[in-house]
Amino acid sequence: MSNVKIKKIKQIPESTRVDARKSVEKIINAYSRFVPREIITLMGQDDINSVSLGDHIEKTMTILFSDIRDFTSLSEEMTPKENFTFINSYMECMNPVIARNGGIIDKYIGDAIMALFPSSADEALRCAIEMLHQLHAHNKKIKKSGYPPVKIGLGI
Repeated sequence: MSNVKIKKIKQIPESTRVDARKSVEKIINAYSRFVPREIITLMGQDDINSVSLGDHIEKTMTILFSDIRDFTSLSEEMTPKENFTFINSYMECMNPVIARNGGIIDKYIGDAIMALFPSSADEALRCAIEMLHQLHAHNKKIKKSGYPPVKIGLGI
């Protein structure tokens, strides 16, 4: 018979558990920048950790696609910092419009936004109309900064 040494398992300190919990929360927050919480909810899950490879649902939705017309020409006359500021100011004024109308932003593709409307096509249509009104206000604001007016294309 051999001698077996038994080591006492140390209790994990509360501070370590708190740090681990904060790390997990940071990871979940980082994921939420790339996978909207609404998508996780539509899949019937509570958080990103509950989603497994291959999880999916089938649902009829309306898709709204919006992009800035002639963005390449506009951006060629701007510095990288000006481009970043220009795009961010546009997205900042359009994102709330989409959310107010029941849309979920699925992705940003350069100067474009793809949004999903899981409830009805009417919400997408109202959103598109409100985006055009918001664009008018946005153009007044950016004109003061010396930027040319933005024109957008919308498809539903």
